[in-house]
Amino acid sequence: MVTIAKMEFASFRPINTFIKTATLDGNQTLRVAKDPAVTEVDEPTFAKLVDSDFKNGIIEVRVLSKLLANAPDYARGFIGIAFRIDENNSKFEGIYIRPTNGRADDQLRRNRSTQYFSHPDFKFYRLRNESSGMYESYADMGLNEWIKIKIEIKDEKAKLYLNGNSQPVLVVNDLKHGADSSGGIGLWIDIGTDGYFADLRIKKERALRKASAPFNYQLLFTKLPMPAHKPFHAMQGFLDLAVFGGVASADKTLSAGTKCAAGHNRHAFFFQQGFGEGVLVHAGGADVGKCVECAARLKGRESQFVETVHQQAAATVVFGDHFKHMRLA
Repeated sequence: MVTIAKMEFASFRPINTFIKTATLDGNQTLRVAKDPAVTEVDEPTFAKLVDSDFKNGIIEVRVLSKLLANAPDYARGFIGIAFRIDENNSKFEGIYIRPTNGRADDQLRRNRSTQYFSHPDFKFYRLRNESSGMYESYADMGLNEWIKIKIEIKDEKAKLYLNGNSQPVLVVNDLKHGADSSGGIGLWIDIGTDGYFADLRIKKERALRKASAPFNYQLLFTKLPMPAHKPFHAMQGFLDLAVFGGVASADKTLSAGTKCAAGHNRHAFFFQQGFGEGVLVHAGGADVGKCVECAARLKGRESQFVETVHQQAAATVVFGDHFKHMRLA
């Protein structure tokens, strides 16, 4: 699911920045500038998206960077994205660009057009000193032009793409806060930047709860002969398992999807899934007979079955009973 953030003041909280909405080149933007009271670099200086919680997925935004009239000589138009920001804004990952470097005559500056850093312990100068060239790269860019930033984050890895290119301009294989870190998203700038952000889009990767046993499915029963339409029921069953199994507690048994399955007569499918000592059984249909009861005898502390031959209406009640054993991941 893609979330499109509204570029308005109420959607963001300024953290060591000044923010306001602005129209630029016909685009509704959020304008962000660093609070000059913050003199250190690679600090939490961003507009933080309200109620954002992000671990893995894709963040896209268009940015345009100008230099403030009082920008120091070492200003580079620093602008980018902070992600996995903790509640206190004291820990986060960041990737940004230096638009003035992209077309500089100095090749060394060109090679430092993009930058990864991790606050608070791995700012750009430490990474540059300890792992020269590993966390910055060249990319074509300039001031006063719209640049599309896309960052793909997966566990401890991140990739930066610019302007719709199919290949990343920067690859980070060891995000310093680790694979399990998560948190907010911020529109980040640094000293001397008059930054504009538009069209912020966030696509989260759906997280599946890790099982304490191997995560696999086993088809236990399918009644034959099978009419042509019944494979569609099976696909529906897999979907139910993916959705409900992904949010099932690892120490509970869940008979998922019975309400949905019982609405389709004359089909049956059962799956066993490793959730520790639990067993997940998906069942339904008017022709299942005693096979439902047999499936329910699978080991499990709370396994139940739904006999739908004459009790399809009861499926809703039983489904509700099962639902209380779920907790959202």
